Amino acid sequence: MSKSSHVCSSCGAIFSKWLGRCPLCGEWNSVVEQLNKAKDTKNKTSLLPAVPIKEIKLVRDSARLCSQIPEFDEVLGGGIVRGSATILGGEPGIGKSTLVLQLLNSIAAQGHRCLLVSGEESSFQVRLRAERLKTIDVNLLFLSETSLPNILLAIEDEKVDLVVIDSIQSVTDDSNPSSFGSISQVKQCTAELVELAKSSNTAIIIIGHVTKEGSLAGPKTLEHLVDTVLNFEGDRYNSLRLLRSLKNRFGPTGQMGIFAMRQGGLQPVPNAGSIFLSDRNLDSPGSIIFSAVEGQRPFLVEVQALVTPSGGAPQRSSQGVDAKRLNIIIAILQSCLGIPLHSFDIFISVVGGVKILEPAADLALGLALVSAWSGIKLPSDLVVCAELGLRGELRQVGHEELRLKEILQMGFSQVLLPQNGTSKESSLQLERVSDLNSAVEFLGLEFKRNKRLRLV
Repeated sequence: MSKSSHVCSSCGAIFSKWLGRCPLCGEWNSVVEQLNKAKDTKNKTSLLPAVPIKEIKLVRDSARLCSQIPEFDEVLGGGIVRGSATILGGEPGIGKSTLVLQLLNSIAAQGHRCLLVSGEESSFQVRLRAERLKTIDVNLLFLSETSLPNILLAIEDEKVDLVVIDSIQSVTDDSNPSSFGSISQVKQCTAELVELAKSSNTAIIIIGHVTKEGSLAGPKTLEHLVDTVLNFEGDRYNSLRLLRSLKNRFGPTGQMGIFAMRQGGLQPVPNAGSIFLSDRNLDSPGSIIFSAVEGQRPFLVEVQALVTPSGGAPQRSSQGVDAKRLNIIIAILQSCLGIPLHSFDIFISVVGGVKILEPAADLALGLALVSAWSGIKLPSDLVVCAELGLRGELRQVGHEELRLKEILQMGFSQVLLPQNGTSKESSLQLERVSDLNSAVEFLGLEFKRNKRLRLV
């Protein structure tokens, strides 16, 4: 017997009866009937009996597929685990197809059979890209297909070690009445691909485009289905690309790999500081260096601020920094230092297209704004790192040892840190302060006379 349910092809919600309009997403005529096979719960036996956890065989890192691309392998924690399912997300045109083609070719060159399934590009288009990237190996197979049953059959017949689906939005299952590219289709196709990966010990990478709302193939639709979620981001007008791990069951979460888009494809950038700080202007106020950490990787970035008198309603613009966090920093500066930033236009930018989400960047943002407002430049060899409390106190940050090691390696000498830190790095000039006022006094930021307010 089969039982029917009604599924919204837009948001994936399930209802017991047909509705003209989905009450969750508000779409009209998106609820369609779907037949579900009834589950026979009688006389059901378990094919896989429970076993003591001590008897389960461990799979070491030797079972991973190493791409020989250091930035990619580091983000995944050492390579791609066999039988794992990975989502690679990013905006269209950012370079996802280029990255996976280089990845597949590198693994195929080691003797592993790899398959690229494309539902968006023809074989001729893929061959042209492969010629440009010089990614042509006898073990690299290509299939132009959008039907899920045909894709599953090809994966089983070819007995490949790694499969890339480009992209999941182009794959359809005829058994699902939902429209092409809908959340219901995407979710069902991903679930069947993940099931095949587990049963056949084949690693699968699924490319998913980011929607207009900024979500990966829909609002959190696929993240719980897979083992690893990677996000490929960057400014398409900038050569730098960032690969972040948002979820990883086999390695650290939050790791970041940096690539540069060149004529011959994506090139790994092992020393991020050399790229982010290469064009820095040492004589400009409003500029400061911040020591960031993504996962277990430290790197230095430049934070720039511009403060100008407002001709009307003050503007607040931030690039690479959370806008809400910026508003909090502005309020702290007004409360603790008496700076009337409410009547100024404020622009903040993290150079290089990097997004800084950790609160350890608070002090860098605050000092950059103070420097831009006062017109006094900060020391060029200074690096700061601290979280700001609402009363202006400086709070501790994580990974202090990693940050200081990177600062020393990049050739900087002065570091401004919170009072209660633990590191005692003797090769650096460490200055520890307790609050924002102490930090400003240490840097000697005496405001010009034409300013209305002065520091007390």
